[in-house]
Amino acid sequence: MAGPIRTADPAEISAVAAAARAVPPENFGSWRGGWPGEIVTALLDAVFSMRAVSDSGSDGRGVLGRVRMFRGRHEDVVNDLAALVALGEEPVREIMGGTKTAQRRKSVRGGDGRQARRRRGGHRRRLPRP
Repeated sequence: MAGPIRTADPAEISAVAAAARAVPPENFGSWRGGWPGEIVTALLDAVFSMRAVSDSGSDGRGVLGRVRMFRGRHEDVVNDLAALVALGEEPVREIMGGTKTAQRRKSVRGGDGRQARRRRGGHRRRLPRP
């Protein structure tokens, strides 16, 4: 059984906010603004950016180039997780590559969480609603 739920101390929240404000703006220079309204694009960018070169400067190379290529070829999928699942792994791997993280292909990493938990006999821990 999980331990008691701990509420955040307002002083800790203030300390984290102050630390975030203290980060120099130039440290955020490579952030391009994310992918508003494109949950699938954001997911692919995040998963494939793990331990990878984001921008190689060439079309179709690096994570950014491949994400742009994926968006161009699968415009109907960029904001629809169900459509991504229906699309399947192969088209994702074809464009994004067959790289691995933690011994598993990144192209299947995001969509198989439930199956992996079932195989381990675990379940998703639900957080209490506020």
